[in-house]
Amino acid sequence: MTLHIILMIGLAMVWVPAQTNGLNQLPSKLYPHGTAVMNTVQQVIGAVATAVSISILSSGMDHYLHTSAETSAVSNQMAELANAMTVGSEHVFWFAMIVAVIGLVISFFIRRVIVSQASAVTSPH
Repeated sequence: MTLHIILMIGLAMVWVPAQTNGLNQLPSKLYPHGTAVMNTVQQVIGAVATAVSISILSSGMDHYLHTSAETSAVSNQMAELANAMTVGSEHVFWFAMIVAVIGLVISFFIRRVIVSQASAVTSPH
């Protein structure tokens, strides 16, 4: 639970400045468009990450059940399902931690860029 709390705090500390820096790359007239694109990308990536996480969970559970099926009795089936869910959840947690660490490392390379008004692109609206 503590590692999950640290993970969520870390994601918030990286995501908000990254979004702000990304929008700062645009001229002020394009902020609404940039916000719409970032929100759309966030939702699409969230859906893809959910699908990948469920696949990892199912794969971890399936692997555990196949390796433990040879050693466990049928009467202990509910306990084995709970153990399989735990193992699959651990795999998903470690996947999320790896993605978070990669994001943290990438965040050190984010630089602030100031867009001058002379080079700003005008909005078509």
